Amino acid sequence: MALRRRRERGAAREAAVRERRVASRGWTPIPDAPPLDPAAVRAVVQAAQGRLRQCYTTAVRREGRGDDARVRLAVSIAPAGHVASSTVAGPDFGGMHECLRRTADRWTFPESRAGGHVPIPLAFEAVD
Repeated sequence: MALRRRRERGAAREAAVRERRVASRGWTPIPDAPPLDPAAVRAVVQAAQGRLRQCYTTAVRREGRGDDARVRLAVSIAPAGHVASSTVAGPDFGGMHECLRRTADRWTFPESRAGGHVPIPLAFEAVD
């Protein structure tokens, strides 16, 4: 019984922290929406693989070199499902970072209770 009460209090505290974080970002929480679904995030990213790859190949053509690239795209998703911000870390050449950010900024996710921050590792291999 005591363990269940502690879990309930912990869950309530976690929900309150999540709502304060959402409010501090200027987002409006959507109480009836489900939490951000990892499967939905994966589906959106998978659907965009062709465009992400195109960013890399365009950058390779501009730069005139074909290095392998491992980058990390980080996306902040608002509760309404739009991308609030995106950043890219890793090697940048030929405008690849900007292209990846522009691509991610167009993504739309299902509504969620509090949105979230999602890191997306990307690996591009040079084609001979």
